[in-house]
Amino acid sequence: KALVNLSCNLLGQIYAIDPAGTFRPLTVGEILIPAHEVEVKGLIHHVLQVGRAVRAYGSQETEEQLYGELLRISEPHRSHVPSSLQWVELQLKQGSLTPEITPTEAWLLDPLLRYSLSAGLDQSARYFESLKQRLEHQLGLAVDRELQASGDRY
Repeated sequence: KALVNLSCNLLGQIYAIDPAGTFRPLTVGEILIPAHEVEVKGLIHHVLQVGRAVRAYGSQETEEQLYGELLRISEPHRSHVPSSLQWVELQLKQGSLTPEITPTEAWLLDPLLRYSLSAGLDQSARYFESLKQRLEHQLGLAVDRELQASGDRY
């Protein structure tokens, strides 16, 4: 479940905001496309490393297995817009979006970051920190775009 949330909600937010800051609510099917496979597998790699360190995963689980399971679990929900993307859309409409990591993603990423640091998984810690910064950057682009658009209306 955490891999689904991280892939669809966190990466989904990043993918849903283009370089100009335009937000488009993506469906699960639009997020888990072949063009994103390498990045989703990278996320799985780091989650698996931390999971093994805290004994949530054993040596028998592989990145390919988890990726296949992610796709299988997500398949019935291909037309669903993940909750965090719905939340971003609502915040944008209300003019209250901030360039800060959303509560769901903080709840998932912060422990992964802490566990990776305590397990000496420095590469994974850097990965999770960069993912957090990347999300905040994308949200900042959306906030800036919305501020420009609202200024243009007056």
